[in-house]
Amino acid sequence: MSGKEGQAPQSEKPLMWFAQLVALIAIYLVLEWISAIQEYRGVPVTAWNPGLGVLFAGLLRGSRIAAVALFVGASLAEALLGAGVPHISQAVIIAAIVTLGYVAVAEFARAVNLDSRLERVRDVALLLSAAIGGALIVGLSLILFLLGAGAIDLAQAAHDWWPMLVGDLIGIAVVTPLVLRSSRTRVWAQLIDPSFVAGVSAAAFAAAASVLFMLGQGEQSAYQAFSFLFLPIVFAALRNGLDGACIALAATQLALLAGLNLFGYDASAFTSFQTLMAVLTAAGLLAGAVSSERDAASRSARNARALLKEKESEAARADRFQLVTGLASALSHEINQPMTAARAYARTAQKLAEAPEADIS
Repeated sequence: MSGKEGQAPQSEKPLMWFAQLVALIAIYLVLEWISAIQEYRGVPVTAWNPGLGVLFAGLLRGSRIAAVALFVGASLAEALLGAGVPHISQAVIIAAIVTLGYVAVAEFARAVNLDSRLERVRDVALLLSAAIGGALIVGLSLILFLLGAGAIDLAQAAHDWWPMLVGDLIGIAVVTPLVLRSSRTRVWAQLIDPSFVAGVSAAAFAAAASVLFMLGQGEQSAYQAFSFLFLPIVFAALRNGLDGACIALAATQLALLAGLNLFGYDASAFTSFQTLMAVLTAAGLLAGAVSSERDAASRSARNARALLKEKESEAARADRFQLVTGLASALSHEINQPMTAARAYARTAQKLAEAPEADIS
């Protein structure tokens, strides 16, 4: 076996790379197929793009495999699922626009030190900014390409530019934090915590059930009642931090898409409700990030206090040891002095007694 012990042989690395690439492409295509609802003019920009959210998480980690998978997956998605692009060359150009746009945004986010672990409010805010910036760059680039290709006119571009952005935006905002946080071992440890599971499950169920109930009341009523969804999402965020908010938002998004299809809402309603969902997602993620950062600060403070107590205990033990050592030295000195004097007196008496004309009395 070549290479260091514990490492894969060099011959296996290309195979592992190819296997990861195929897996990511398959995940992207499956999610694209599931989310291919109200697709805009056959372009791979849907009401919700969870596949992009999965691959964007890889891009934020600097994965080149994710970039290749995004390009190949977007090309195949258009060829296999799309209906509005007549030539394969146009599908490749669209895939290239999508890939280059999001790779550039991810690299910029990494350049400004976005931590993919999302431990701070700053990182979540940067992620949301990257989602907005990427959606704008890619969406406007696609608009310009479709205008140049004659697929749409200026009136259509002015009317349809937002539907092309909101799918990518909500895909990254909902899915990417969930993927990034799920790689942390502490999150998996929370899944066996009954308190965490109960709180998140209750919030997710309440949000999903509320979505389905509201959509069943009609479009106008659903619009007016949508703000009530902030209650379970904020509850999950404040009680269980960013991880709880991510899970509750994912459940809400799935329920929203299921309800929109179940009750027969049209494409404009998809866009309107997804816009509201984007606002809800941003608020939930930021609230969760604040809660998680506060909890992390509390844990750090508790650890610091515990460490301080440990050091104080060590210092107290050292003081006691020094005190005992000093007492032992003092006692030894006090005991040794009379013993030395007695021995000196005894030797003197012995010498006097051994003298030839000793005065014994």
